[in-house]
Formats: sequence, structure tokens, C-alpha cells
Amino acid sequence: MRNRGEKAARFSAPVPARRCPFRSWIKDPAHTGPCKLHYYDIGGYLSREEKLDRIEAFGSADGIDWQTITPNAAGDWINQRDPVFDTFIPLGDKGKGSQAVFAIYSLGVVTARDAWAYNMSRTALAENMRRMIDAFNQNSRRYAILCAGKNKASCPKIEDVIDADPRQISWTRALKADAKRGKRFVFDETALTTSMYRPYTKQWLYFNRRFNEMVCQQPKLFPTPKKILPRIPYARDFFAFCKAGRELGNWHLNYETVEPYPLAEGNKRLIMEGNECRVAKMRFGKKDRMTDKTVIAYNQHLVLRDIPLGAYDYIVNGKPAIEWIMERYQVTTEKRSGIENDPNAWSEDPRYIVDLVKRIVTVSVESVRIINSLPPLNAAVA
Repeated sequence: MRNRGEKAARFSAPVPARRCPFRSWIKDPAHTGPCKLHYYDIGGYLSREEKLDRIEAFGSADGIDWQTITPNAAGDWINQRDPVFDTFIPLGDKGKGSQAVFAIYSLGVVTARDAWAYNMSRTALAENMRRMIDAFNQNSRRYAILCAGKNKASCPKIEDVIDADPRQISWTRALKADAKRGKRFVFDETALTTSMYRPYTKQWLYFNRRFNEMVCQQPKLFPTPKKILPRIPYARDFFAFCKAGRELGNWHLNYETVEPYPLAEGNKRLIMEGNECRVAKMRFGKKDRMTDKTVIAYNQHLVLRDIPLGAYDYIVNGKPAIEWIMERYQVTTEKRSGIENDPNAWSEDPRYIVDLVKRIVTVSVESVRIINSLPPLNAAVA
């Protein structure tokens, strides 16, 4: 880990960047017995500057209120799993004869070339894929000409022939193998389809077995998590959880049409024109040099205020849903290919992203309300 700026230089150990854990191992020759683990949670979802400020305030390691932790049998250091979890019904299990909710499950689409195969703009995606397919066919044809009349052993390496310019094509092992076999492809208009790229973030996808490195079982079903799969407990008050689940499903499935949360809009203009609702990158506000999450600077013309802090308690895949929107709905350009992905191209409604932010605040607030209203699990053993 590299040191991070002036404040890092004041400490004997490197300061971590955002969401990066910091570990320090000290060997004491006089110590006997197992090692001791000391842990301090500096707080989640802080900026780099906020983390550095908190570390600086300690003065030294002696000023930190350490928590001693003991790993469990499963190797968990913190957030240790509850043994009762193993008694719940798994959502999926590939073991034969295992009781599970779903008989099969799968990874999501693995394109291995997201900048090419995904885009907010359907037109841009089609143009990118046409250009890449043309480049592939040219390379495949060039290799076939060089190998004409030769046996396999006499043919050059495919890597020595193909054009590896990342602005023209994104090569993978499978695509190189196709070029080596002399295959040719044509652009398929029907392969352009909508996808859920990240939570509450739709993009156009070129869904094609040749230009997606792995489609797994996506033609049959949606993906499920890979690691420790969720399990279904036997809740004593089953119908309370059933009702909450249906209500949560309604909010999440209809997130694009729910009522936008009544955030205050600070406009620099009395009337916002359509192009003045374009977003480049949203940022949180600042107050006394600290991040103010009640405020989002949408663009140079618009500021959204009065975001309830409780909305950030709704976490999706380790991040508040609101922050997923801020991260994914920004204009990006992939360095290698030079391909731009502009979220403003997703909808013809110029206020789509503005209202989406407000709608996700609504979904977050309602989700937290529903979850907090659940009765104790009181799980019964199957």
C-alpha cells in the first residue's frame, strides 16, 4: 500500500484509501501464546479526506479505542455469522438431494468487454459493436490468408497477426480462437436488449454468445449470488415477513414509476431547459469542509436538498442505493477503447435522471420503514 499524501506521512503506517482495510502486524519476542487481534471501525461511506481527518485526530495508535476480536471457526473476524443461519433453507445448492428453493442458478452475463457490449445509448452501442465486428472479420480474414495452403503447425501465432488496437476491438481468448478458425460474424440487431447493469441502472446490452465471453444460463433465468447464498429462515410470524416481502418487491420492481421524493430543487434558472438537466457527475454537498449527504450537486444548474439521512440506511450490495445512482449515472470514457458512455442518452425525458434520484430516495425511505417494522425473526429450526 502506498502512502497517501501529507497526512499519511505523519504516521508510521500507510493510510488506506476509500474502503481499503489497513493492517499492521507487530512481532513481540516476549509474547507467548496466540496472537492478539485489535480492531477499530473508522466508519463506513466516508471520503478519503474524512478518514484521514479521523486518523489524524487520534494522534497515535495509543489514542485509538481498540476492540479485541477472536475469529470464529469459519474464519470470520468481524460481522461473524450466526450458527442458526445453517438451519435456514438455502436459495440454491448444487449438491444432489439438497433441499433448496431453486433447483438451478447461474452467474450473470460475463462480456469481458463491458465498454463495448454495454451502453446507455442504443445507437452508440450498435455503432460500437458494428465497428468491432468489422474489425474482427478483417483480422480473421487476414489470418486465413496467411494460413492458406499451410498445415496448422506452419501457421503463425494468432497474436502475431491480429491488430490489438483497443480502440478497434477488445480481444479475449474465445474471440482469438474464433479468428484462428476463420469464423466471420455479422451484426445482429435483435441482440440489442435492455439489461439491469447495476442496482437501479439499466443499460443496453449486446447479448450475443460470440461477443459475450460467457452467457451462462441467462437465456433461462436471472443470476443468483455465487458465494454464501442467501437462505430462507422459518420465521414464526411468517405472514408478517411475507407481507413485507411483497411490499418491498412492489417498491423495487416499480422504482421508475413511484412518486418522486419531494426534494427541494435549488435552480440557478427560473425555468430549466431540457439540456440543463444533463448530468456529468453528481457530487455531495459540503458543510464546514465535511461531506453533507443531505445535498446532492446534480450539475452546475441544479442542487437537490433535504435528502433524509435515513435513506442511506438502505444498502444494496454494500452501498446505499442513492450512491449507486450517483456512481453509475455519470459520463464515463473507457481509457483503452476511448468509448464514451453517456447516461443522458438512456431516456428521451430530460428529467429522467433527476426524477430517478428522487424516486430512489422514496424507495430507500420506504424500504427502511418496512424493514424496521418487521417483528423479531424468532427463527424456528426446520
